[in-house]
Amino acid sequence: MSMKHSKKTKKILSEIAKKRVGILNSFFGKTHSEESRIKISNAHKGKKRKAFSEETKRKMREFWKGHKHSEETKNKIGEKSRGRVWSEESKDKIRIIRRGEGNGNWKGGITPLVEIIRTCFKNRQWRSDVFTKDNFTCVLCGKRGGDIEADHYPKMFSTIFHENKIKSLEEALACEEFWNINNGRTLCKSCHNKNKKPWHD
Repeated sequence: MSMKHSKKTKKILSEIAKKRVGILNSFFGKTHSEESRIKISNAHKGKKRKAFSEETKRKMREFWKGHKHSEETKNKIGEKSRGRVWSEESKDKIRIIRRGEGNGNWKGGITPLVEIIRTCFKNRQWRSDVFTKDNFTCVLCGKRGGDIEADHYPKMFSTIFHENKIKSLEEALACEEFWNINNGRTLCKSCHNKNKKPWHD
């Protein structure tokens, strides 16, 4: 039978733990200045993170399984995150993590890399630039505005993908052929469907 501590006892134990941490860590309870943070960040740039063994990862998973933050901790995390502005590059990295093994719903890579590339920020920017180049007008039927789509042409998306042997989003982002607006055209949805080939844009 497991022993349950009263709220008062829990509070005392918590205070003791904090004091012990304070003794072991002289910086406990303090915060770095912005200048110090920049210096620490610069000092760690380029350094490789320590890779955990599979056994260590397993132990960490077991330790955190079922762990829940208290309401106080949740509020602190919320306050710290509120108002934070993420760069588009950071958002794409987060999407990759959430779509991969870092996601609890990971099922072995069912989501195709093609879909990840087509929904990334750089692809959205490419589409916008192609629309602007063509004055938001379908290059085949002349219809302006409405439901328009950007099409890789004359070199298809699938051709670029295979010829450059793209294996990751990072490789796709670095591939200039994907993002050349001169290899893009604006089509209305009707013309796009008529001219669409298997695994096309």
